[in-house]
Amino acid sequence: MTSGSDFVNLKDAGLLVRDMDRILIVIHRDPDGDAIGCGFALWAGLTQIGKSARVACSDAIPALYAYLTDCYDAAHPKEETFTHEHIVTVDTASPSQLGSFSDISDSVSLSIDHHSSNTGYAAATLLVDESASCAEIVYDLLLELGVKTDRYIAAALYTGISTDTGCFRYRNTTAKSHKITAELIDSGIDLAYLNRVHFETRSRGLVSLQRMVLGSLEYYCGGRVAVVTITKEMMLSSGAEEEDMSSISPIPRSIEGVDVGLTIRELDNGLIKCSVRTTAHANASKICSAFGGGGHHGSAGFQCSGNMGDVKAAVIRVVMGELGEKKV
Repeated sequence: MTSGSDFVNLKDAGLLVRDMDRILIVIHRDPDGDAIGCGFALWAGLTQIGKSARVACSDAIPALYAYLTDCYDAAHPKEETFTHEHIVTVDTASPSQLGSFSDISDSVSLSIDHHSSNTGYAAATLLVDESASCAEIVYDLLLELGVKTDRYIAAALYTGISTDTGCFRYRNTTAKSHKITAELIDSGIDLAYLNRVHFETRSRGLVSLQRMVLGSLEYYCGGRVAVVTITKEMMLSSGAEEEDMSSISPIPRSIEGVDVGLTIRELDNGLIKCSVRTTAHANASKICSAFGGGGHHGSAGFQCSGNMGDVKAAVIRVVMGELGEKKV
């Protein structure tokens, strides 16, 4: 973290937001369930207390989140104009994660985040890095603002909490995660539907890609490291969509005896994307920080230039160091 930001507590963040209006809520590129859930929950909560707010992302929101975006799109047709006075980011540790919105980082009034790697780019930062998800922080902030947790807000927040905890299977899950979720369930969310959408449904393109991914599987460090690679050709021939990628990254780590799972993928823009998933024996955020990325102890990522082979070799060297293996 840098010292440029004013790191505030929940009460002070609430006071800041109460003084804001015409708020642009920006979520990070390649949006995941936590960022999306936080963005739309905050939008709905601010609207409920009379604020004017919009949600923005440099990338399209995947279609599976239609239960959140349909309501938003009905309220705000795409052709409408909106001039913001304040910018709030959620679940975004650094300006580089904002994609095409990275140039507005100097104008961010408040960053709400749970990543210890947050760079302090905003004028004020509400950072609770022990939270399993950013959605838990947004939940507390909305309560501080006097927002009533209706079914829409509850569904958005459940989306964030459940996806960032792997449906409460990851070690970042806390008692608070479950306590908040119990409150959200009492708000009337369709729990079975949300869990089916995010944890039980696979597109045919994803199934095809998973087969190819398993064919690329390699082991290193005596089986402690598992690596899969995804080329642009694999994406094209499988028919998988960007929204399917969240189901791929956990695969290498799920294998018996694996402490570090790496998913290395070619992007259309010529960059290489690496997702790192670890057990308690390795720090994913530390591994990714060597390449300008970051995240959490058990889940992190980065993007960089280069060819897939060179990037894979470089990452494996860093992983070996993290695991205490002799570098070769």
